[in-house]
Formats: sequence, structure tokens, C-alpha cells
Amino acid sequence: MDRKFEKLAFFLILFPVVFFYFQMPAFQLDVGTDYISYVDMYKYGYNIEYYYNKKEYVFYYILKISTALRLGEQSIFILVSVVYSVFWLYFIFLLKNANYKVWIFVFLYFTVTGIYQNQLNGLRQYMAIAILPCLFIVLYNRQYFLALILTVLASLCHASFILVYPFFIFIYLKPTPLRVWYLFLFSFIVSALVVPKLLPIIVSTLFGSYAGYFESALSASANLVSVITKLYYMPLFLLAMYTYKKEVKLGLYDDSYDMVMRFFMILAATYWLFIVNMYFGFFGRVAQYFMIFYIFPMYYLIAQYIQKNKVYSTVLVICYILLPYFLKVTFLATSEYDYNSILKGL
Repeated sequence: MDRKFEKLAFFLILFPVVFFYFQMPAFQLDVGTDYISYVDMYKYGYNIEYYYNKKEYVFYYILKISTALRLGEQSIFILVSVVYSVFWLYFIFLLKNANYKVWIFVFLYFTVTGIYQNQLNGLRQYMAIAILPCLFIVLYNRQYFLALILTVLASLCHASFILVYPFFIFIYLKPTPLRVWYLFLFSFIVSALVVPKLLPIIVSTLFGSYAGYFESALSASANLVSVITKLYYMPLFLLAMYTYKKEVKLGLYDDSYDMVMRFFMILAATYWLFIVNMYFGFFGRVAQYFMIFYIFPMYYLIAQYIQKNKVYSTVLVICYILLPYFLKVTFLATSEYDYNSILKGL
């Protein structure tokens, strides 16, 4: 993937990879907690108009096409997976076009973000999440008309995408090590002390349809273990901050990482959102929008080690990243990580 290819050739190379990417969400069987509810929507028409009223038209029309053409209940997952796959391909293409090491991003995407597994369950939100990194890169490239189309499309996938809008500002802020560090500290204070108090007001004002979450079981605090595990990657973020500061101080910083560092600022501003989960468990769904930004400081760290031929440091970081992922997909597999497929019996 690091070789120079014509654009068409690169798409052809990625095609079998994307086909593999498409299969798991498309052919899942009873994975996660929401699978049956989507099946019931197809069989009995539950809640279809609800999504129309919420202006989540993308999922609404997927349901309408599936039922009108009698494509079968599995067609919902197949059509949604087409959306996932198209935007994942576009994301990879944008990274390649920016001359980044695509294989590192692919590795981090699968092992760190959890998006590939979690999208098996939260279909509507994860269509918006699939669009999100493409949108931010397009904004960085100042392709405003295309950015507008992607913003509208993501918003029509899930109403909560509006919460991402304020973070567009980071595309226009010049990144510095000091800004990353200040954002990291400031976001801790905001997430721990401010957001938990303002959240009920924000939700009732902007998202009245979700206000019932505060009275439901979803408002229960997240499992403490799941919150603590979010701290696992913090040493890598701190190490990336230190490396970034050192490179700038020595005058060795490469401006080709400019986009990566702007996204590093977004990570610094959103990393501590998991603290809010300790007050309201459902807020974890909001924090999932920003998981994609975990990979950018890690990319910078690994790319720097590779560039400087630090073999042991590279291997150590990769093993550190791989360990929790290996456990989640093997010995500790639960929910979306405990996969089953309709193809199993074929």
C-alpha cells in the first residue's frame, strides 16, 4: 500500500480488501443487542416512521427499500454495510492521496477504534461515523461543497451528528505542542466537572427525543472496568505529545504531519469524554464519534519510529496495541466481538 499507484490501480488493489470489510457487517447473525430489533422492523414494520420523523432519512429509506422490494431481513444489514464499505474505501483513498502510510492507519483502525465491531450493532450512528473521518479530511483540504454534502448526509444518518459540528473549528487552528497539551488538560476538567452538569439541559434543549434516556436503564453508570480500560492508550498519547514537542524544539518537525496534528488536537479535546460515562452510561454512544481520532497520534508515533529505524520501539508499540485487541476477539469476546454469521451453515 505504500507503493505509488495510479488512482484506478489503487482502487483495484483495495477491492478484495473492501469486499472482506463488507462481509462481516452484511452477513452477521444475531450479533449484539439490537440485531433482533432490526429484524422485527423488517417483519412487522416497527418504528419505521419514527426514523422519518427524526429526519434520519438514510436508514428510513434503507428500511423502505428492503420491505418494498421484499429483499429479506438480512438486506438491511447488507445495504448498511455497503454504506460502511464505500466510506471506509473513501477514507483510505483520502489518506493515500495525502501520502500517508496507509497500512499503519488500517492497522490502528481495526485494533484501536473498535468501530469495525461496534458498527455491527449501532447501524444508524455508525453510518454517520463512517462518513466522519472523510468529512474532516475533506474540510482540511478546503473542499467545502463536498464537505457540505457529507455533513448533510451524516446528519441524515443520525440526528446526534450535530454534536460533531463544533469540532470543525480544529481544522482551522494551527497545531502546536502547547495547544495539544492545554486541550488535553482542559478537556479533563470539562469532562469531569462541567459536562455531567450541563448534559441534561443540552439533551432536553437540542435532542428532546432522547430525554427519556435519563429515566431509563441507559442512564446507569458505565461499568467501571470499561471506563478504566480507556486509560490503556493514554501512555501512547503522552508519548506522542512528548515526541511532537521534542521534534518541534529541535527543528526536526515535518510539516507533512499537519493534518495529523490537527486531528491530534481533536483527540486531546475529546479523550476524557469517557468520564461522563460514569454519570450517564448512554453518553458512551456520543464518545464513540471521536474514537477515530485515537489513531492519529498513534500513527505519528509509529511513523516517527519507523522513519528513525527504531525497530524495537516500533515492535513494542505495535505489541502494546495488539494485546487488548487480541484478548477482545478471543478469550474475552462478548457482544459485538462474539461474532456469528449467516454463512456459517453454508
